[in-house]
Amino acid sequence: MVSTPALKGFIYSVAEAGSTAKVNYDSTNTVYDVYYKAPLIETLQKSVTRTIYYVYVDGNTEGKPALPKPNQQTVNFTETIEINPFDGSIKSEWSPKTEAFKTVPTPLLSGFYPDQESIQGKEITHNDSDDEFVVRYAAPLVNVKETKDVHQTIYYVYADGQTVGRPELPPTDEQVLQFEHIVVRNPWNNAVIPGTDIWGAPQKFTVLQTPEIAGFVPDLLQAGSGDDITHDSHDLEFTVQYAPVITETSDKTVTRTIHYRYADGQTAGRPTLPADNVEQRTFIHTVVRNPWTKEVISDKWTPAQELPTVVSPTIKGFTPDRSEIAVEQVNYDSDDLNYVVTYVPDKQPDQPTPEHPGDNGGVDLPEQEGRPAVRPGQQPEVNGHSQRGQRLPQTGNQQTALVGLGLLTVGLAGMLGLRNKRRHE
Repeated sequence: MVSTPALKGFIYSVAEAGSTAKVNYDSTNTVYDVYYKAPLIETLQKSVTRTIYYVYVDGNTEGKPALPKPNQQTVNFTETIEINPFDGSIKSEWSPKTEAFKTVPTPLLSGFYPDQESIQGKEITHNDSDDEFVVRYAAPLVNVKETKDVHQTIYYVYADGQTVGRPELPPTDEQVLQFEHIVVRNPWNNAVIPGTDIWGAPQKFTVLQTPEIAGFVPDLLQAGSGDDITHDSHDLEFTVQYAPVITETSDKTVTRTIHYRYADGQTAGRPTLPADNVEQRTFIHTVVRNPWTKEVISDKWTPAQELPTVVSPTIKGFTPDRSEIAVEQVNYDSDDLNYVVTYVPDKQPDQPTPEHPGDNGGVDLPEQEGRPAVRPGQQPEVNGHSQRGQRLPQTGNQQTALVGLGLLTVGLAGMLGLRNKRRHE
């Protein structure tokens, strides 16, 4: 037997030809025909796909990082079918014989943890089916191991400890910061995530502006800590002390004096001048100081005051050079004021000469220098006032009679002198 040689691209009709029978001299020649034909070829395609989906375990995506897009890998296989043209037998071959899906590391999402760190690679044949994987993300598990409170207390007191009769003090202010010692665990295997066995972040207390109390000054305008506070910080205490303001007072008096004078300085035989008119206005200077720094808080004088109009008093027979001293405003910075009201004698009317010297009882009483003429029956005036009805303190006699008699005597003496003079002439 002879094996049929292979012919690329063709199929022989028999795998071997010939006979195994014995031959002799009497045997006849034998011929064997081997036929080659091209086979009938058919091809088929097949794809195998692996898809990885990424989801949140609770299905909620709002307010969370965007999920990765699905990851898809596909491998293709080709089946070549060869049909023997002689006997119809089929021969099949796949190419490639194997393929592989690659390992895909799971993308990281901030603040969330996947249930699979990666999807491992896999060898695939044409016999494998499509497959799918779902990677789920979940938030970490936060466990609180312990807590610690740090306190800040602000007290408000009077520096001298006295409260009776004073405004109520502000209430004590208390603030508390709480710190948690936490452990963060992987939600899928409960393993502690490295670097997450920690205390809470630093916090701050509120710094308070010190409340005002009328008439008192605090030693601190604000109280409290502005530093970062941690779980290791100690409790803090602040005490704000109030002290009364230091008040210093002084005063200044402004005086207005109005003097009354006769123009010629003579007062004898004249009406008594009015007493000086004196008015005063007192101004208070108040300086308020900070009891802690001694700085001046306020420096004030009482406001301006008014000195009223003063009408000049009337003196009979005299006229003042000022009818009044007008109203005026004075303040702490004003100087003392002095005014002089001067009185001058009124002008006397001219006396007519009598046509008959014998009038007035035949006696003319000449006017004496500095005195008005006095006629019989007329009461003289002293210091601007009539003397009628005034009695001497010891005798009880009326002054009118004595004064009248004295003036009559002076008048007669004057007339006699005048007549003697005329006679002499």
